[in-house]
Amino acid sequence: EQTHDNWEWILYLNGSVRVDSLSQEVRLDERVVIHTDVPCELSSNVGYIKNKAFHLGTGDILLEADHDDVLFPTCLEEVVKAYNENPDVGFVWSDNAYMKDDFIPFRADNGWTYKEVEYKGESYKSMDGFEADAGAVSLIYFAPDHVRTWKTSVYKEIGGHDVNRSILDDQELMIRTYMVTKFHHIPKCLYGYRVHGDNTWLERNEAIQTGTYELRDQWQ
Repeated sequence: EQTHDNWEWILYLNGSVRVDSLSQEVRLDERVVIHTDVPCELSSNVGYIKNKAFHLGTGDILLEADHDDVLFPTCLEEVVKAYNENPDVGFVWSDNAYMKDDFIPFRADNGWTYKEVEYKGESYKSMDGFEADAGAVSLIYFAPDHVRTWKTSVYKEIGGHDVNRSILDDQELMIRTYMVTKFHHIPKCLYGYRVHGDNTWLERNEAIQTGTYELRDQWQ
């Protein structure tokens, strides 16, 4: 459904899904690159998985899409436009919708605001992201959220995701990204985050709450 059709989709299965279980539409689309790590080493570290998947990408821009989320139709078009209009920028991000009926917006007394967005006839709340500065990037609570994209040259320059990280791979990578390039925020909702109770971050939430401060102190 993307309004920009010059894309490549890397499906990195990591041994957990059979290729023949994917839809025929996906398997027959030449823009979809299906990769499985079998019989190579498998890993539950999200940093390892993302690093491998990102390095399979051949385009000028790398976009992170978690397996259970959705890209809004104008997502790729808006991202490409942002890079074209800001050639000195190496990281572009947007706002996203929390696709959960009883989602409670983040606290206004912490500076959060939000907007209502429509997607396929449903209404969702989209938190307005903070502008990326050293303070915001240093904690996962306020750091740029999805959609997250890197200029490929910048991603490779900094070495990509830390393959040893099972949590906070996103925050750690954004901190390193912030050290070498400019960030650009698209103040539109381009990404849908499905919150359904089985999200991987839920089972690691306690470690994330502690680890985000440890990362901030490490890079302070």
